[in-house]
Amino acid sequence: MAISVNREGNIDGSIDLTINIATTQFFNEFWEKAIKDTNAEIFKENSQFGKSQVPAVLYELELIKRWVEINLLDSNREYMKERVENLIDCIPTAFDKDETILYIY
Repeated sequence: MAISVNREGNIDGSIDLTINIATTQFFNEFWEKAIKDTNAEIFKENSQFGKSQVPAVLYELELIKRWVEINLLDSNREYMKERVENLIDCIPTAFDKDETILYIY
């Protein structure tokens, strides 16, 4: 299983865009700690956010990225840093409509 940012933009409500975050195991082991330590309020599992919240989400991701650089080593650091940077790049372009909502699950 994996955790990702999802856009449920198809007419039937199914997912039409997925931005991978991590496997569930990696998310639980490292992302959850980073989210807790950085006091992220929006970017966390089972949350959702709209276009107006993107600046706050990107700020939280920057805090998480700094946490990664300080707290992780070697391949875990590189893997998570790459994922954070990908999210920072992809999230702003995921809003094809003003009313789009992104879900993290």
